Amino acid sequence: MNKRADIRRLLIIALFFPLSVQAQTVKGKVIRANILPKDGFPFSKEWVYPWYISKNDEGRFEHAMGEPIQAEDTAHLYFTASCETNIQGVYTFRYCYASMSRDTLKLLFEDGMPAYASSFEVSVYQNEFEVIPHLVYPSPGKVKPGRVLEQSLTLSTNAYGAGGYISYTFRIGDSDESYYLRGFFNTPLQQQR
Repeated sequence: MNKRADIRRLLIIALFFPLSVQAQTVKGKVIRANILPKDGFPFSKEWVYPWYISKNDEGRFEHAMGEPIQAEDTAHLYFTASCETNIQGVYTFRYCYASMSRDTLKLLFEDGMPAYASSFEVSVYQNEFEVIPHLVYPSPGKVKPGRVLEQSLTLSTNAYGAGGYISYTFRIGDSDESYYLRGFFNTPLQQQR
């Protein structure tokens, strides 16, 4: 990725989303099962180009930041998740990234650039998991961290990687409104040292 484009993206995020909120984390028990959706993971056959790439009427690629098009800019980004959240209105997370570091499986759910910059980090160690939401939530004042209302994670791992279902519900600050992340994921697993 282009460093200049990354810097521009961060500046856009900093200007439009002045407050980042992290909710309290609570450990939960992992349900280990080979539960798959009835029709498998159909989302894994769908793809898009990176958010900053589009095709014009003549079929040529264009870069949103005016940068020259690189080979990696036209790569097909296959979806690895079909999750939904209601932070900043309802939108989808189409990407989950998984890595294994020693005994800990780390999942990262993210998507929605440039308009949405929230992400959810999940750590799974043995039979417990913890969700760390990194939320960008526009607000004129300070917001106190929220509290977890409900959470569950169904996880199955195979030769391909990690897949399953996540359901996580929480509040931000003293608000009565609850927020969630829920849906299926199926992603390759990268080994880390």
